[in-house]
Amino acid sequence: MMLLAACSGGDFWERDVDGRRSMGPGQGGELDPSLRMSAVSAAVREGQIHLEWKRVRGVDRFRVDDGVAQMDVPAAICRRTCTLRVPSRPGGGRQQLAVSAVTADGDFSQASSAAVQAPDTADEGSAEPARPLDEVVVIRQDPVPDDPENNPPTVERIPVASVAAARREIEQAWGDREVISVSVNRPVTTTQDSRQSPDATLASAVWQKDAMELDRLPGNPRGAGVTVALVESGSPDPTHPSLQGAVEEGTEIGGDGTAEPGVHATATSSLIVGQPAGGVPGVAPGATILPVSLGNEHADAADLAEGIIWAVEHGADVINISAGTGCTDQELSGCPDSLEAAAAYAESHGVVLVAAAGNNGPGPDCTDQPADINEPWSPAVVDSVISVGAYGPDGKRWECSSVRGDVDVLAPGERLMHAWPGGGYGINNGTSFSAPLVSGLLAALLAEQPGLEPADIRQKLPQWQSPDGRLSIYAVLVSLGLIEIDDYEPSIRDMDLKAVYPFEAFIGVGPQHPMRSELEAAKDLQFGADPTNRIYVSVSSPWWDGGFAMYKDQPWGYGAIGGQIYLHKDGSVTAAGRLNFSRLAVGGNYGRTMTGWHRMFCHSRLPVPASKVFRWETPVKIGVEDFTRGDENTPARARLTFSLGAGATTGKHGRLPPMTLKNDDLADCPAQMEATKGLDPVQIGTAEDQQAAFDEYARRIERIERMLVKATPLTTAQAVPLNGEGDATETRAAQNPHMHLKIDVN
Repeated sequence: MMLLAACSGGDFWERDVDGRRSMGPGQGGELDPSLRMSAVSAAVREGQIHLEWKRVRGVDRFRVDDGVAQMDVPAAICRRTCTLRVPSRPGGGRQQLAVSAVTADGDFSQASSAAVQAPDTADEGSAEPARPLDEVVVIRQDPVPDDPENNPPTVERIPVASVAAARREIEQAWGDREVISVSVNRPVTTTQDSRQSPDATLASAVWQKDAMELDRLPGNPRGAGVTVALVESGSPDPTHPSLQGAVEEGTEIGGDGTAEPGVHATATSSLIVGQPAGGVPGVAPGATILPVSLGNEHADAADLAEGIIWAVEHGADVINISAGTGCTDQELSGCPDSLEAAAAYAESHGVVLVAAAGNNGPGPDCTDQPADINEPWSPAVVDSVISVGAYGPDGKRWECSSVRGDVDVLAPGERLMHAWPGGGYGINNGTSFSAPLVSGLLAALLAEQPGLEPADIRQKLPQWQSPDGRLSIYAVLVSLGLIEIDDYEPSIRDMDLKAVYPFEAFIGVGPQHPMRSELEAAKDLQFGADPTNRIYVSVSSPWWDGGFAMYKDQPWGYGAIGGQIYLHKDGSVTAAGRLNFSRLAVGGNYGRTMTGWHRMFCHSRLPVPASKVFRWETPVKIGVEDFTRGDENTPARARLTFSLGAGATTGKHGRLPPMTLKNDDLADCPAQMEATKGLDPVQIGTAEDQQAAFDEYARRIERIERMLVKATPLTTAQAVPLNGEGDATETRAAQNPHMHLKIDVN
């Protein structure tokens, strides 16, 4: 999802106390009269300002002022001429821009400037295109295929004339055993416009090179042998210097086959595989882009689902989606099941799916309607998808990056340079750009560790970030064993770090704790005579759920806290983490991966049963005591304290936050069960019995969650190792020996 930046007023040059022009506070360098900057021309093309100037020999980069920010772009963007697209400010009007040549030492030339009458693009693409309710999407997959290895789902569109007709089609589809998804079709968008943050500090337009620590990533070239599918509007320009030789022949879905190379697809591709010959440093230049074009306009959720399935069938290892659809703006709304089904198919084939979280954050002008702020955005909200938000060169979350519980990690996404079709370059903002950086990172990691499964990666995500959610490449490499903790000092802005220690702490409930009886009661809930119609309580691997008598005296796992301990250069130690769960579904998970949510399902024999999906975004406060650094023979150690709840401190638990409801369509369950033939009413129970079991489960789980919060703080009984090899360290909680902790740092 690309967000076109906009501009407000500002001066390119600042003056020091002697009145001399400077590059801005703390940047160094001097005005060099001998440097001659060529003349700059400016014109409006496709809603953006097109800058052009002749190449200047012997310079390292060019400094561009677009009226809001100063950005350094590498001289590699130039051939005989240099071309760059920058967005115009909301409201249009006359806009002044300036470009200066800069040497490797930081000395700069007199700026050349150009003025242009900019168009008003403030509202362009800021909302999902209006679309009537005219289609239901049905996805089918043979439940008993002759050839299980070649059994991709198929996508069917059914025209409907009204909401009532859509409901009838959805209810009727449940009678088909091959149906795995039925939902209303919805439009997919890739761009939204917004006001750029008013931060006029100097930044490199390729600052992700340092933020993503590209020189630290393994591989030469990084990502060799890995295929990244790009499910996008349009296709990338394979002739661009940043993409030459890195783009395979792909496909077009939903279009007429005549789509020209797209700006968005070219931009996102360049951030993944940017080649040395171009100006954009790719995270994984050794990887290959497999383009899956949705056409240049009017794509919808059915196209996107079909594109995901096609990419899986044609050898993708990672799928990047810098696009999506909103979930809450029409009757029969909700995130399309079609995207969840397609994502589940990718998961079942070991393909990692990465998606932009959306550009509807709380900043001014990020959305047209207040109700749209932080609206769920699919497929980013799907459990098995890695949802990526954006932060800027100042290290702060970009103001238009969505703030939701499903956002897994933040990556660079503000004021980034990217390739433009035809050989040029542009600068823009958006979670569209954050997602491909993470996709490129995963390509580089999979090239080194091809056995990494999507679930493995998601489990490690809390260990891969700083306290505010930004991606930490150092923590990534440490957690995967690709470097030792002391190989180099991590680079996370404003933290002054000496080392980072990733960990995962599993919470176990002993048989004597009152919470255990609640867990046992919840596990025994059943509706109907069929014993598979149970509501299984979640467990956290590697501990067990007490399903066997031999484990009755052992702790039952309930949740895991993943995070990092930070050793700062001044010797202080801090920590941050997130509480995670792995959920099991009623009667199994019917081929879908459940992560992080409590789920109640209508019936295990239904392909996609009605469900209620909910959880609590419970904050975690982590304290570190008695820290010792250790040496090459002795691991670092510390006593860790975990406190849960809103407002928690290291010495006191907080309160359980309000429940987050993802969806609830259990009211459709009776109709689903009636439409599905072959279910014995005695075995499945009545609708009243089932509802009673669901209500009791929801009550017990909320009590369990409150009890878990009130059971904290939990402090390890002794100092535990923070790095090294071997088994996880199991210990009791110092405050309550019936609560167990298993600390895994491997």
